[in-house]
Amino acid sequence: MNHNAIDRAAITTKVPVLSRMLPAIGVVLSLVLAGCANWRTQPRAVFRGVAPSGDAVILSLQQLQTHFKRSIFATLRVHGHRINLVGQWITTPSPHFNFVALTELGTLAVQLQRLKGHTIIRHMAAEFPQTLAIALGNDLYMALAAPAVAARSSPVISLHRHDAQIRVTGSGNWHGALYFTGTAGHLALTRLTSKAGRVIIRYSRYHKSFQPGRLTILDTGHGLEMTLDFTGDVP
Repeated sequence: MNHNAIDRAAITTKVPVLSRMLPAIGVVLSLVLAGCANWRTQPRAVFRGVAPSGDAVILSLQQLQTHFKRSIFATLRVHGHRINLVGQWITTPSPHFNFVALTELGTLAVQLQRLKGHTIIRHMAAEFPQTLAIALGNDLYMALAAPAVAARSSPVISLHRHDAQIRVTGSGNWHGALYFTGTAGHLALTRLTSKAGRVIIRYSRYHKSFQPGRLTILDTGHGLEMTLDFTGDVP
């Protein structure tokens, strides 16, 4: 997929580097609790290049796997500061999942489980606000649930000049749109709204498959971004 197909204004990545010492994490993450009144508004998705056909979009949805066991490297950005995490993301088709992340020093930072429609905090370092952990779990859930819902339904595909779109509504009171680009019909972006706020999820780094190598989450409701890279072979 052409990584320039999405307006670079949608996801910004130039931020200062946070110290790697775990005690400092709490100072940074506590900013989440102060609210997000000055957090930037969601930009409009802009695409370029060739739009996919309806058949390509359906094939892409059918091939996209939401059931996997993958190692991950993640960069969490909170109000201009950065925290690196390594771990594992294990999912089941529901999509339920278990997400475990360590700091670069090897300390367990957070373990989240999605079960029966709820995000459960199995472990959370004292420096992590509970609101952030729950928001992260919900964002990871929606990153998988949105395409899964579309794949299980008989989606109505809206074809545009540079992209194709599918509207989705989830049982967890969220709704939004999926955007597909390129001749292969790769899922490029979702824009979702729930009672907790608005979330943009970018899917990129496709390597000769329908599995993205990277997810980039922008949660405007909680003032956080996460870039999550899958490591190892595609399942």
